[in-house]
Amino acid sequence: NRAISDLAKLKLVSKVRNAKYDGYKLTYNGIDYLALKAMLNRDTVYSIGTTIGVGKESDIYQVSDRNGNSRVMKIHRLGRTSFQTVKNNRDYLKGRQSASWMFLSRLAANKEYQFMSLLYSKGFKVPEPFDNSRHIILMELIKGYPMRRLRKHQNLPKLYSDLMCFIVNLANHGLIHCDFNEFNIMIKDEVDDENDCGFVVIDFPQCISIQHKDAEYYFQRDV
Repeated sequence: NRAISDLAKLKLVSKVRNAKYDGYKLTYNGIDYLALKAMLNRDTVYSIGTTIGVGKESDIYQVSDRNGNSRVMKIHRLGRTSFQTVKNNRDYLKGRQSASWMFLSRLAANKEYQFMSLLYSKGFKVPEPFDNSRHIILMELIKGYPMRRLRKHQNLPKLYSDLMCFIVNLANHGLIHCDFNEFNIMIKDEVDDENDCGFVVIDFPQCISIQHKDAEYYFQRDV
């Protein structure tokens, strides 16, 4: 009782009262703590810095490893948009009628981490993934800015062509991004060499297979 009340004071768990029993449930603070502790134990995160952004379904932070290398920590927070939207557009549930937001956030993070790991290993222009615990992903920090802030570019036809090639290549590997837009394309500050396309694509939890019944619609929308 004392241990649980201590956790409740820190808002890591919250009290639940109903007709059958009084109990406690895990809060988002609690699951954040568990995920961060796992990453600290694995030595993939050492310190947490500033907030990079807050999206509809995630919080993004800049963090560092023990050697001071900057990384990005993405915390999935499904539930800010309506459940029906998520349920209709994503195939996380796989036939289940309901699930908690924490469970869905964990599935989304796990799915995104797997996609990113696979795509990075195949040479796609995506951030390098470092770790995944519960609903949190740790990945490479891209030095750049979202494409929505792009005002001028030295070679727009090439950029357009490279972006189209990216989604065609993705489809040839069996995947459709489903959210390919100016918010999820990072334009790099510096281009390494003439073979560098100058962008990195982010945000993969909503990816679907080309076998999906709506695959053609989502591919055309991405185009």
